[in-house]
Amino acid sequence: MEVGELHDKVVYETNKPFIRIEGFGKDSNREGYVYKTSKTDRKKFKRQVLEEHNTLKHFIRRFDIDDELARYILPVYERLKRDPTKICNLMENIKLPFNFMWIEFKIGYTNIEKPDASQEPKVLAVAVTKPAEEPNNIFFHFYSEDGYFPIGYKIHGVGEETPLQNMMDDPSLSTEEREANHSEHSRLISRYIYGMPPPNQLDDNEQWGELETDFWESFAHEQFRYQKLLDRTTMFNIDYYVGAVNPVTEQLMNVGYLGMVLRFALIAIETLNYPWVQKEQKMRVVGKKSKTPRIVPHDHYYKAKIVLPKDEVVEIERNTPREDFYGMRQHQVRGHWRVLKNEFGEVRKRIWIDSFVRGNPKLGIVHKDYVLEGDKQKIKEEIKC
Repeated sequence: MEVGELHDKVVYETNKPFIRIEGFGKDSNREGYVYKTSKTDRKKFKRQVLEEHNTLKHFIRRFDIDDELARYILPVYERLKRDPTKICNLMENIKLPFNFMWIEFKIGYTNIEKPDASQEPKVLAVAVTKPAEEPNNIFFHFYSEDGYFPIGYKIHGVGEETPLQNMMDDPSLSTEEREANHSEHSRLISRYIYGMPPPNQLDDNEQWGELETDFWESFAHEQFRYQKLLDRTTMFNIDYYVGAVNPVTEQLMNVGYLGMVLRFALIAIETLNYPWVQKEQKMRVVGKKSKTPRIVPHDHYYKAKIVLPKDEVVEIERNTPREDFYGMRQHQVRGHWRVLKNEFGEVRKRIWIDSFVRGNPKLGIVHKDYVLEGDKQKIKEEIKC
């Protein structure tokens, strides 16, 4: 399978999941998660997967990452591993260009401690969403050319209510039980999502490397901040995919593969969020659109190519609008950083502009997805540095 094909496969299969997804809505005998499916469950599953299907088909914006850009992201990802400061900075500052994103790419995984758990390059995808009913929280759903995963991840916004907080406030639990549950939550989230030992615990699991008793001694100043991130991060079950788990997807979940995929996707988003710069000019030329005798309304779909990495994109700010303007078709502008600089190149303001819709739907609607390509020359120069 090639990058760009997984989305169509998932949309096709989730349209009729009981027929096209092997094991969908069936009983599960997975170790640690036994699930018996009733008729009521199957009706609920059908409704839930239909919502997922409609989101993936009609609302999500696709971003296909080519091999060159993936090779650029991987070293950045490697520098992110086992560095709480970089993890916290990334998670605290991440912004979504669209509230519904599908990020598809092809990577492998090498497990040094357990070579049999390594994975050849496969097409994977992460659906990163920020639904309207929970605008401060970010959800991550995972897909593979080999099948479906029955768990997802959720990053709660600062101040949002979390399941962990509800557990800690539960009066029926003793102090010891609360502390034990909190410790187990931190262990699972830290190891499987962020790929490092939790604060105040040894790195004593063989698949995460050798013992590192001094790991948190080196990052003592980040323990509180990192613990707050762990408390805001949760896993959630996707029950209708439990029966569809196969040996490949089961193995990938056991080696923290999904956490690696999540971090890869976040770095891709960060790379995409280059600033759009407006420069103040002492003299400006007012643009004027050529006149058109007639505009024929029509819809249009295309894939826009973006070459990355970029430092910035410079825009010319105009004093007055165009004198003649016949309108534009409706389209969605992705979220981006807006940076205002003066004529000396000094930054005066930097703000995040959320995704928005502009244009006239009476003239037609432009539907757009994206192909993210690596800038070979720039990547080569950065690697040399």
